[in-house]
Amino acid sequence: MAEKTEDSFKPGVWQGKYLDAYGYRGELKLETESKGEEISGKFELVLASEDQPKVVTGTVTGKQAKGFVQLRMLVGRNQEPVEYNAHIMDAGAYATQCLSGMVTAPQKSDFGGGVWIAWRFKKGNQ
Repeated sequence: MAEKTEDSFKPGVWQGKYLDAYGYRGELKLETESKGEEISGKFELVLASEDQPKVVTGTVTGKQAKGFVQLRMLVGRNQEPVEYNAHIMDAGAYATQCLSGMVTAPQKSDFGGGVWIAWRFKKGNQ
């Protein structure tokens, strides 16, 4: 089955899921703006835990190209960069757009890297 893509990133609120190589699972929220190819905003990642969820927040910067997004988030006390490379995809009737891609975590961080998928829903469904 051929993959449908949307060429340009739509800024706004994105909600999604994260699955890390180290076994972390989380809920992701991105609030983004864009100006030309540049993307900026903030993120919140709520990681599931046996005790209390761990909340990671910070800023996000990046750029978009046709059908592709590259984001960088700074996390932790040392503001280590986490890279996210994703394809912009059509989400069918589920949402207006989808980002699907891989996260690369810095060495010696609490994260192993993994996959993120996020959706931009129609206003009122966020």
